[in-house]
Amino acid sequence: MNKKRIIGWLTDLGIMILGGVIWAVSINVFTLPNKIAAGGLSGLGTVFYYAFHVPVGVTIILFNIPIFIFAWKLLGREWFAKSLIAMLVTSVIIDVTAFLPEYTGDNMLAAVFGGVTAGIGLGLIYMRGIATGGVDLIARMIKKYAAVPSYGTIIILLDLVVIAISGIVFRDFAVMLYAIIVVYITGLINDKLLNGLDRAKLVYVISDSYEQIGKEIENRLQRGVTLLEGKGNYTGKKEQVIMVVVRPYEFFRLKAIIRQVDSKAFVIVGDISEVLGNGFRSEE
Repeated sequence: MNKKRIIGWLTDLGIMILGGVIWAVSINVFTLPNKIAAGGLSGLGTVFYYAFHVPVGVTIILFNIPIFIFAWKLLGREWFAKSLIAMLVTSVIIDVTAFLPEYTGDNMLAAVFGGVTAGIGLGLIYMRGIATGGVDLIARMIKKYAAVPSYGTIIILLDLVVIAISGIVFRDFAVMLYAIIVVYITGLINDKLLNGLDRAKLVYVISDSYEQIGKEIENRLQRGVTLLEGKGNYTGKKEQVIMVVVRPYEFFRLKAIIRQVDSKAFVIVGDISEVLGNGFRSEE
């Protein structure tokens, strides 16, 4: 492993720890003490904490084990390793910081600040192109192998299932409403951190391995790829140029995919201020 990759891994680890601490504040200070199960495996961990006295981090790890096993081929080696480490690091931090002071005042304030801190903590990790397991991986697997609605829709449906379970277990309709507020704010913060104002990256890739790179992008990023015909002015050689548009946080994974297939690929990257269409924003 070269120096640049080592620095990249250490940076990722530092962001995992920082994001994990902020996310732990969201759970241990705001949502868990108020029985707000804000979707995902952390929400399920809240339910298990009160029903079976199992720490939230432990629940996240136990439920993630089979998810990561099934998602092995979908993720690719490096992203799988980083996402697995991120899941373990953040889960341990959540349980280790259980001593943090609990806020049990106004539930609305708990929901708002729980959503903001969760959004910032997870957003920092996502900005490095890393997942933390849970519904994110489940949604990717469902989207890949089944004819279902959009990826975002799957995430929402899975979160709603967890929220509904919490309402049944706690026998409290109000906690479901607060959980929905947390999920909404978390998603809003994530979106602002990751996407800015509809910003994206336009990437052109020139490589003899264009077919394999295109397939890897479609399978692992679930982004559409367009092939453009090109011709070298000096060599006269015809080339197939890959054109793909990705979110800023996906660009880290895209670079890794390209380098894994062809380390000598020629890559051109440009910033886009707005993208309309499938997988991005729709114009009403």
